[in-house]
Amino acid sequence: MNPTIYHLIEQLKYFGVFIGAFIEGPATALAAGLLIKSNFIQLVPAFLVHSLGDFLADMTYFMIGRFGSKKLIHWLEHLFHFSDAEVNNMKAKFNKHHLKIIFTGKLTHFLGLPAIIGIGLSEYSWRKFFIFNLIATVIKSALLVGLGYSFGAIWQQQSSLLSRLGLVIILTTVAIAIYYLMKRRKHGPQI
Repeated sequence: MNPTIYHLIEQLKYFGVFIGAFIEGPATALAAGLLIKSNFIQLVPAFLVHSLGDFLADMTYFMIGRFGSKKLIHWLEHLFHFSDAEVNNMKAKFNKHHLKIIFTGKLTHFLGLPAIIGIGLSEYSWRKFFIFNLIATVIKSALLVGLGYSFGAIWQQQSSLLSRLGLVIILTTVAIAIYYLMKRRKHGPQI
């Protein structure tokens, strides 16, 4: 491992997991799982700080939707040419299908931010969002940290195989290069 990266990981540890989860939750969860498997950090604190960072990011986006709703709705109406009736229809759908939207948004990375801001725009109860989002966050963090841990286990088992494979590729490349150099020397520059 690069010494600079190793030093950075040692210095930041759980604070780095928290900040990473706030900015980019899924990638940070996978990385945390790898770090847990490599014994750089411990499972329980890493899982807790990841869940907290991811959860607080979602609450921030929800509050942006909730408290920035008038400006944001007018901006979205202008940007996408929505009518007031269409916006009200979307609000009604968010309120009607709130659980599907929260869990789908949380468990599918690319829908998360728009779904969470949309729930906030719909004036959905922050208390309900808090509870359902907390449940979804714990599930998502557990799955992704576990996946990162599993990948770390596979990587450790395969590291010697990968080292041998790399050595074979390097030796084969060197052998081919020597062959062509010798052939070129024997037959001249036409090869």
